[in-house]
Amino acid sequence: MRAVSIALILLVALWRTSAAHADAPATEFFAIETAKLAKLAPTDAELDALSRTQLAEISLANGWYADGLSWRSLTTTLRIDARFSGRMDYRGEAPAPITYQIYASHDQTSWSLLAERGTATKQGKQFVTENWRKQKITVILRYLNLKH
Repeated sequence: MRAVSIALILLVALWRTSAAHADAPATEFFAIETAKLAKLAPTDAELDALSRTQLAEISLANGWYADGLSWRSLTTTLRIDARFSGRMDYRGEAPAPITYQIYASHDQTSWSLLAERGTATKQGKQFVTENWRKQKITVILRYLNLKH
């Protein structure tokens, strides 16, 4: 009986932790070759209107982060390490500007796919690399609603 009570307490604790995580504000990031992005978004208004699916399809690296201000992923085909100085909140606000470092590779010995550092500033409902049209890589930061 005591083991069942302990197991039930652990289950409730795990459930509450995951439920709280679902409400946490998070920031989604996309690192994209600017030439590809500019074709999809010739104007800043069109950039703001792109869906997360459209951005993810052309991204070299993408993911999300919350309070830790970093995100790491390691699979057999891709590794990503991303770090940020701030995050978005549900109002689309964040410290201005947000600095970032995003590294990605298809191998374990180098950052052959992407090694990008820069600053993103508020532009519409998102943060975008400063002077993005003049950069080789553009980083877009958006609020991510984890409830959905």
